[in-house]
Amino acid sequence: MPFLTNNKSFVWVLVSDDERLPDPAPLLGCLPPRSLVILRGKNSAALKHLAGRIIPLAHKLGHRVLLAGPIHLALKMKADGAHLSEARVKRMSINDLAPGLFGPLPHGFIISASAHNVKALVRAKNIGANFAILGQAFNSQSHPERNPIGPLRFKLMVRQSPVPVIAIGGVNKSNAKLLSTTGAQIIGFAGIEMFIDEI
Repeated sequence: MPFLTNNKSFVWVLVSDDERLPDPAPLLGCLPPRSLVILRGKNSAALKHLAGRIIPLAHKLGHRVLLAGPIHLALKMKADGAHLSEARVKRMSINDLAPGLFGPLPHGFIISASAHNVKALVRAKNIGANFAILGQAFNSQSHPERNPIGPLRFKLMVRQSPVPVIAIGGVNKSNAKLLSTTGAQIIGFAGIEMFIDEI
């Protein structure tokens, strides 16, 4: 997957959040070269405004930006790709990515999908996702009420995955090492705190 290579062994993904990181701009300069940024938002108008501001800044620094939401919105905002929720992927098929529905997807346009189990990883493959973001790996401030997958089950799920996997959920420099021996299918780590801690 040459579009995801950077000067590190793994891909690093900064994820915005309405409550915990509504403005990722201050962190863009702290990211490793050729990182990914996923912009999320519950309000469509606010997400468009955020994308209009962050995408040019990220591109100037050599990062790529995925917009969480419908593919047509990511295309309209000139994002580098779309990040699809597990619920959205459940409703989709490979035909939903056909050129006739959105027009031709730009060369190198990235599709990522959220996943919380092996079935979701298989669905990500079935809709043609480039990779899945699997979580939550550890206890996370985003969802403190959820039980984490844990490193052992995470490794098993990665080994069964038909698509490359990026880990999310409570990931930091220390515990990322627990996941990095899962094999070739794990390609990176996503989150918020691990980047905030670097400031």
